[in-house]
Amino acid sequence: MDVFHHGFYGMGTRFELIIPGIDFVEEQSLSESVERLVLGLETKLSRFDSASAISEINRRAFHEPIPLDEELWEIFSLCSEYHQKTKGAFDIAILPLINLWKKALQGESYSEPPNEKITSVLEQCGMRHLELDFTGRTLRFHHPSVEIDFGGIGKGFAVQKTLDYLQREGIESAFISFGESSVSVVGDHPTGKPWPVGIEHFFDRGRSVHDFSMTDASLSTSGNALVKSSLNETPHGHVISPFTGYPIGGYRILSVVSESPIEAEALSTALLVTDLVDRDKLISSWFRGKALEIEFTLENRQHFENIWTYNYEK
Repeated sequence: MDVFHHGFYGMGTRFELIIPGIDFVEEQSLSESVERLVLGLETKLSRFDSASAISEINRRAFHEPIPLDEELWEIFSLCSEYHQKTKGAFDIAILPLINLWKKALQGESYSEPPNEKITSVLEQCGMRHLELDFTGRTLRFHHPSVEIDFGGIGKGFAVQKTLDYLQREGIESAFISFGESSVSVVGDHPTGKPWPVGIEHFFDRGRSVHDFSMTDASLSTSGNALVKSSLNETPHGHVISPFTGYPIGGYRILSVVSESPIEAEALSTALLVTDLVDRDKLISSWFRGKALEIEFTLENRQHFENIWTYNYEK
């Protein structure tokens, strides 16, 4: 059986599409359409592009309501939905806090921000400062420091749009990997069995620490890498809690399997910043999927322990 493979660079990482059993003409059309779709979304959603729609929103939304096109309205509505479902754990509006810690952790001049500074910036952040007008389909910020970053959902949104397109084209089997952290599959593997998708070891690339079997499902994995300055022996994670304003601890990865790549991506980070004792209660009433968190020990990087699992089978 012929297998079509197409890859390209988008949203700061590598997008890979694998489709078995299609001919050359069809594969050319599919590859061009998928690449155009994903890169088109990047021009809207990337805050690193000063000409993007989200960059314009970040500049103007405090001063005036900004009309949103259909795609932007959809993604902002989804962000609002998951912000509410996760009780604030998923939040696209904590960029000033992320930038504060990023600056503090860079270079040899490491200095943890003072608590009062963290508290001050935290008060300037959060989706509570966003106003979505459902009548006029506009967005407005209620604080001048608010900035949006779609890093926690943008890839999932692009994968969902790709899945929608493949479905319209009648594709019955496919594998999508976006930066390896967002994976979606259509149907079964060509062997007739579910697609095997592994979770990579934090310190040993290429080694799988857990395997999921997936059919018509999506997987998202978020990880927390610790950063330590030579001037400070206390490492800090790069994932920031929207509740405390501080980085979370531990060499940890959290993976979520869901029917929706958007839900999987939103939840993988939201659960990572949610206290262990609160997770089941937070998602048990509405989430229908699987979740797994693994924490790796620094003392011996070959060892790890499974510290939390959630599995709701239909």
